[in-house]
Amino acid sequence: FALFKNNPFNQNSLASSFVWTICETADSTLWLGTNAHGISCYDQHSSTFRHFDHNPSDPSSLAHSSIRKVYQDSRGRIWIGTDGGGLDLFNPRDQSFTHFRHDPLNSGSISHNSVRTIYEDRHGKIWVGTRNGLNLLNNDGVTFRRFLMDGSNEDGPPHNFIYSAIYQDQEDNLWVGTYGG
Repeated sequence: FALFKNNPFNQNSLASSFVWTICETADSTLWLGTNAHGISCYDQHSSTFRHFDHNPSDPSSLAHSSIRKVYQDSRGRIWIGTDGGGLDLFNPRDQSFTHFRHDPLNSGSISHNSVRTIYEDRHGKIWVGTRNGLNLLNNDGVTFRRFLMDGSNEDGPPHNFIYSAIYQDQEDNLWVGTYGG
């Protein structure tokens, strides 16, 4: 084992020792989402870190410093689930982030800004689990279809808090882990 932790006197260390999520991307970079200090990207070849964090004066920075999920899809896109800033999509060309946030006046927006899990099904569809519902990214790549348990929607999950798991089985059933079953 190798121990990586935050050293406030060394930029080439984890941004925080509290890590929620780890994703190894196709180029072997480890993306480590921390509880309150954004993302630390570890280049395994050079043994160096680079960091991304929320900067209130930079609208293209991470939407929030608390990261719950990092996920790379089959197209190589890196999605970041924040705990308070919604869903982010990393733009590698300029090292910026596109934000998908909940807007109570827009039914096509993501259902909540606390994103807990991200999953790509075998048809290339991106599913996002939040504290308040399951979301499917529409083909336009900008809006979402919401699946909520509200008593009138039989298609929704048994509980709206999608905790940490989405999985598609061999029969194309989508399994979703919630606080309610």
